[in-house]
Amino acid sequence: MRAQRDVWWINVTELDTAMQQLALRLNVAKSALVEAQSARNVPDVIWRALDAHNRPWLLVFDNADNAEVLAAGNGRVAEGRGWLRMPDGTNGMVIVTSHDQSTVTWGQWCRVRKIDTLPEDDGIAMLTKIVGQQAAGTREEARLLSRALGGLPLALWCAARHIKASYDTGERLTFGRYRQDLESRLTALPGSGPLDPKLGLELVQKVFKISLDALVGAGMPQAERLLKAFACMSPSMIPYRTGSEARLAHADLFDGHPSPDIDRILARLRDVGLVTLHRVPAAGSESDKITVQALTMHPAVHVVFRNDRDVTARGRAYYGFALRLLEDVLGESDPDQSEDRALWRLVAPHVIQIANTAVSTLAGEQDLIRRALKLVRVTSRYYIAAGLVAPASDFLPGLIGKCSSYGFSPDDREIMDLRHEHGRMMIEVGNPEAAEAEIRELIADRERVLGDNHRDTWASRHKLAKAILVQDGRWREAEELLLGILDAEHALDPQHTDSMVVKHSLARAILAQGNDRVAIAERMCKEILQQWDPDGTSTLDEVLFVRGTLVRTLSARGAYREAREEAERTLARNVEHLDEVHVMGLTFAYIAILLALGEVPMAYEQATSLLARRVRLLGDHHSDTIRTRELRDDIRRLLDGGQSGDQADRAG
Repeated sequence: MRAQRDVWWINVTELDTAMQQLALRLNVAKSALVEAQSARNVPDVIWRALDAHNRPWLLVFDNADNAEVLAAGNGRVAEGRGWLRMPDGTNGMVIVTSHDQSTVTWGQWCRVRKIDTLPEDDGIAMLTKIVGQQAAGTREEARLLSRALGGLPLALWCAARHIKASYDTGERLTFGRYRQDLESRLTALPGSGPLDPKLGLELVQKVFKISLDALVGAGMPQAERLLKAFACMSPSMIPYRTGSEARLAHADLFDGHPSPDIDRILARLRDVGLVTLHRVPAAGSESDKITVQALTMHPAVHVVFRNDRDVTARGRAYYGFALRLLEDVLGESDPDQSEDRALWRLVAPHVIQIANTAVSTLAGEQDLIRRALKLVRVTSRYYIAAGLVAPASDFLPGLIGKCSSYGFSPDDREIMDLRHEHGRMMIEVGNPEAAEAEIRELIADRERVLGDNHRDTWASRHKLAKAILVQDGRWREAEELLLGILDAEHALDPQHTDSMVVKHSLARAILAQGNDRVAIAERMCKEILQQWDPDGTSTLDEVLFVRGTLVRTLSARGAYREAREEAERTLARNVEHLDEVHVMGLTFAYIAILLALGEVPMAYEQATSLLARRVRLLGDHHSDTIRTRELRDDIRRLLDGGQSGDQADRAG
């Protein structure tokens, strides 16, 4: 098909990420995606781009075993209002692969092509190829097992891998023994040929259960519950920490059995086909050698075990353990550190999944919900720091707004923490007026509950000052508020990180007022860096932000060569982080310095590169993209001999 059409292959286990990547390939602006996420109409935006695509195309949704995922929360799949729709015209074609054969699921506008189960001879070939020609029995015994399994490829594969793995333990299962175990659990077996979707899923569940029971018999009584705990998380890739059994003891879940040896059990679960194990980069592109263990589950495994009766009956134990797994893998990682963000990207979907489940179905488990909300707060910090504001705007308001339904009130500390992060998010999306109103309400609640001089109260006042600071003409107002906050922070702990952050905000407010106050802002930035990053090696976001402010102060007082040296040193140390928000801001200031120094060709090269990054990350219509494009065009006219005014002033 690639010779005839543009082909996009979407694995439904990574649906949201894959569809956003498709949107970028279809030239959907990043800003349009952000707006669509806020309005919850991303499928509409992507399908408009698909229908407008000027070449024939094929879109494949693979592994759509949980068909309703394709509905994207818009009714049923059959209604065609989610990810799966009827293409407009003859240019497009869509294929979905799924175990669900029901026309009720897909609707009359979809053509369901039923793929037969494997003929017995192919089932024999599959079993004997994996296990070995003579290792586990005769060809006839393999034929009978293939028939008992209904020719279902997934069931055949799991059974064969389980039988082969049994040779490592000395149990040495045969095709005949496995078939007897299977038939003893089933009252009615389908013959070869197509299986009813529901019966097929039940059959696969029985096969999985046989493998799990065998692991219990092999001295792994915790295997089934461990697998179910992983199934409580999001269907996306799940990170876990190796050698962590001592920190994961949870008597409620394992009924007094020793806490699980995760590495050993997952290796066996992999051997019997229930999970796939991965090693993935844990700290970005420059550190491929630093990896984290992770696993994925087939969607059928995930659905079967997440809806298991034991999980439903003992939700507190299962979701508490799943939460502990995430807490353990995160350790001391910091969402504000760029090096830790690859790990947070893996963890974030599971935090949201567990938190939403806990508040919806475990409303009486206050301790569990508190732990989940604590992780939600730091996860929202990750989303904001990474520039992924839309995901935070999706789940934070819901958790805050319905807090009374799960036993909390807006002035409980856990909810006030989420309100604080939501106010921060409103500043980042460019709505400081709304942020100001929201944060003022939060400050009133924190003063009433925590007191005037509590660190959390001062933190929210700082966010209020930042909301005011980004509103034109209110810099003096912001300065006065920040001075009071800084005095309080110094009284609490002058060396604390919060003191440095507030001092930097104050420096920005002073710099914005210009004239003779620039030197004060410059001195403040240097004092902060001397305390915070004396050797100049930190990649913490706030440190990069301060260095960008320092460059602007140097440029503002005409010290262009000194500003250039500072900018180039910082950019050289952050070549792996050029897409970070504060590094792009520093690059913009660097271009202005190059123009002031007459380095026009180099300025044009930097502006072109920066514009490409901002278009890719922010979209064509973001204000930062527009400013960068205007600057690039001004520089090009200057190179061509045109008149464009003072480019350095324009960039500043």
